[in-house]
Amino acid sequence: MKTILIDGLGLIGGSIALAIRKKWPDDRIVAVDVSPAVLEHAKRSGIIDEGSLQLNAVAADADVIVLSAPVGIIIDHIKTLAELSLKPEVIVTDVGSTKQEIVKHAQKLTEKKVIFIGGHPMAGWHKTTISAARADLFQSAYYFLIDDTLIDERHKAAARALQGLLSELDVKWLTVSASRHDRIVAQISHLPHILASGLVNMSQNEFQSSPLSLKLAAGGFKSITRIASSDPTMWTDILLSNRETLIDKINRFHQYLERVRQALAASDRESIRTFFEKRKSRATISMNRPAHMHRTFTTYFLISQIALVHLPV
Repeated sequence: MKTILIDGLGLIGGSIALAIRKKWPDDRIVAVDVSPAVLEHAKRSGIIDEGSLQLNAVAADADVIVLSAPVGIIIDHIKTLAELSLKPEVIVTDVGSTKQEIVKHAQKLTEKKVIFIGGHPMAGWHKTTISAARADLFQSAYYFLIDDTLIDERHKAAARALQGLLSELDVKWLTVSASRHDRIVAQISHLPHILASGLVNMSQNEFQSSPLSLKLAAGGFKSITRIASSDPTMWTDILLSNRETLIDKINRFHQYLERVRQALAASDRESIRTFFEKRKSRATISMNRPAHMHRTFTTYFLISQIALVHLPV
């Protein structure tokens, strides 16, 4: 029997706990969260066996530690773990939305001979609380493993053990570098979220004197609104931890908008048509996602297609 510690019981941490519980019912699942109510709900629902408000109170007994809090807290808790006496073969992993900052700070664990495996499941929902958690949240999604952290055979063996533990997630594993990961998610996740939030904020300002106008919005705009309603604290952390890449993406997207503006000003039908043709030719994707995620994922992808620019590898 293993002791699995989930640090952060939101949508992602809660869904991972549910999947582990389903696949490995005999394992002991312990959770850390800042909310006593969340811990009580998770224990009462059978998601976890024990809860704690403090990471340092339960980390020493863990065989696997999954850091599933916002990026800034993940970094703080890596620093905390580096000061604790952990099991010799404990596996520490994270599910943070950016990787370079986390991997850099995880060097503190590596220096202490603690195994750290960077990870990130590419799944989510606009609802971020434990009440939205479900074992099939990640079905058919990509799950990044960060090869910067697979530094030797010991770490590679730990990654294989981690994949076994998380096998119920039914994900597609993909190994990339931390820098490439952050470029990819900046393009297909972070920039689209900025655009969605910007469109919603702009529309609210435009329609201040006409609330009915927002109520007339069709399904696509409503899905954008759901994306923009995600946890602002979490997204502030995500954007700041990937700020340099995102500044570049925003500047490059501005160039695309400027080209469209110029084409409109010149009534350049062919340039406008070409702009949409390029988007259409690239908009091919498998929509193999759970039904509860389908609409949000589809809208997110369409926004990302609008934001599509060359992604260096």
